[in-house]
Amino acid sequence: MRTRIWIGSAALAVLVACFPTGVCGCSEPYYWGVVVGFVRDNAGSPTSATVRATVRDKFCQAVAPVRTYVAFDSSVAVTDSVGRYRFEFWNWRPDTVCVRLVATRTGLADSSVRDSLKIPLVGGDSLRADFSLP
Repeated sequence: MRTRIWIGSAALAVLVACFPTGVCGCSEPYYWGVVVGFVRDNAGSPTSATVRATVRDKFCQAVAPVRTYVAFDSSVAVTDSVGRYRFEFWNWRPDTVCVRLVATRTGLADSSVRDSLKIPLVGGDSLRADFSLP
């Protein structure tokens, strides 16, 4: 009898340790928004660049609280071979954040700015912001 109880307890402990979930037995929901775009030169050709994101509160005044994140904990995106970049922003509750994007061509000081972009974090809405660099 004791062996059965011990085996049952051990099996339950293994299940609990191997399948972590939230308190309610389900994953916590999160809300996200996406910013995508292209960085091109004045002739319209793709260019190698970095795009930096600064996240502020929905009024574009203060730095966003810790609860708002840039996905993958990176505030810098590097364009691919066709000049595309992408940022994902997420939060544990529906919200709106204000984002400032600065694109800088690799190796040069010239930059282009998109300021006060309002991103709704509601479940995958997207915003496109393209850049043209000299």
